[in-house]
Amino acid sequence: RASEMAESARQKKGLQNEALFSYLVTLGTAQSLFPWELEHAQRNLNDAMLLYEMGGIPPASLMTAHIRLLNVVGRSGDMQQAIVHGREALKLAEEIYPPEHFRRAEALYHLAVAIYYTGNFQEAEEYLLSAMEITEQVDPEGRHYLVSAVHHYLGLTYRYAERFENAVPHFLKARNLIGRNYGESDFRFATITATTGDILIQTGRKSEGEAMLNQAMDLRRQLREENQNPVRAGSLDLFVVLAAEFLMQNNRNEEAIEILDEAISHLRQTQFDAPCWMLLVYPRKARALHLAGQYEQAGDVFREGAAMGEEAGANACFGIAHLYEWYADFANQHDPQNFPNIADKAYLTHLDIFGPEHPATVRMEKLADQGM
Repeated sequence: RASEMAESARQKKGLQNEALFSYLVTLGTAQSLFPWELEHAQRNLNDAMLLYEMGGIPPASLMTAHIRLLNVVGRSGDMQQAIVHGREALKLAEEIYPPEHFRRAEALYHLAVAIYYTGNFQEAEEYLLSAMEITEQVDPEGRHYLVSAVHHYLGLTYRYAERFENAVPHFLKARNLIGRNYGESDFRFATITATTGDILIQTGRKSEGEAMLNQAMDLRRQLREENQNPVRAGSLDLFVVLAAEFLMQNNRNEEAIEILDEAISHLRQTQFDAPCWMLLVYPRKARALHLAGQYEQAGDVFREGAAMGEEAGANACFGIAHLYEWYADFANQHDPQNFPNIADKAYLTHLDIFGPEHPATVRMEKLADQGM
């Protein structure tokens, strides 16, 4: 029905370019909330971009379209194209708005998120810190969603750069703001509670962190029962990886396998099945199977994940590095013949995604040397 309305608008004679542009951007944004409408959302947003070239549309509107397209193509797993749109949006923001304007922070944030998923944490950090400087100046009380969102992704950036202590204050602040602004039964509160619980565990505050992870998982179950919007439901499945890691650390591997299988199944149902997202979950499942002593099944999942990453190329995002780290550990113990090649692949993958100074790259270099 939405596609028919869009086609009708395109055919309507006398409709000004700016009006049609706004209509297509609004419709594409709405469609992006439903996984099965992503292709139509992308088409409508791309059509809006073509209208801009015909004139009569403000650059600020084009910036909005780039951000919307960033979210749509990123949601469908094409993070490289998302970054292209993000850079265009930031370029426009810098041309249109003064340095302290909130829309500059918006462009910085969206570009940083896309870059974060590719594993370039240093560049993501730079953009997020610039966005934070603006948001805290313009909105010191943190009422706008962007304030908590910037802190949350700064926390995630530091967490996966293994700068755990740096992550803690950002997660705590984001959790406080989200709880205040949206309430403690919101899907965003479930996500930030999980990530905050994880970082507390990473920094030695195990009992606090475990309580938060349990709270997040309970809220996730409640929200799933309420049939949340599929995009929100998909985001709830992605933070299961943190709970699974905690379960594995405590030798509760069968429980980890169970929640990861459920998450994989649900991600496929909601079409969150691009490699960028699935490779956040697959490595944990393979790792849990390994730790549970299910070696044949673990090997199968590692190989399946590696093939998925190979096919996706740069759009495998940083999840492929985690897969190879645990795959190399598995091969070292259970597949000595293939261990040297897998360890070398793990090192090269880490080097390409994270760079030479990331702690995981250093670990993989030592492992690769061991396999020579």
